[in-house]
Formats: sequence, structure tokens, C-alpha cells
Amino acid sequence: MTTLDILSNGRLRVGFGLGWPVGADRSIFAGSLDQIRKDIDDVKKLDANEIFFMIFPDGPIEDLVAVMELYRSLV
Repeated sequence: MTTLDILSNGRLRVGFGLGWPVGADRSIFAGSLDQIRKDIDDVKKLDANEIFFMIFPDGPIEDLVAVMELYRSLV
């Protein structure tokens, strides 16, 4: 049996698009926490081996760390 590793990638900009609802045409892992949580759950259903986020800070390092900790708690 052949297997395929599934990786999922999200690009995040701290301070932009996080925490409030976004329309149906939004990017994966962007929007309200409920939308992001659903995206993560959907990727897990694919038996993804790894989910990683590229986070681009737009403010102080404390904001970056807070976002990283938030996403870790969702995964």
C-alpha cells in the first residue's frame, strides 16, 4: 500500500484578519477563531501529518508570541 504525507500550510499576518469573521472567499486559517478552528479540524480529517503556520508579525514580539500560543492551543 502506498501512503502520501499530507502537509497543510497557513500564512498569517499578525494584526490582520485574525479574530473576526471573514466571508466565504477567505483564505484558509483566516477569519474568526471559530472559522480557523473549523479549518484546522477539516485538515485533521484529511489525516494531515503536519500543519504549519508562517506567521508575519505586524507589531511587537509579544503579539507574535500570543498568536503563536493561540494557534498551538487550537491544534
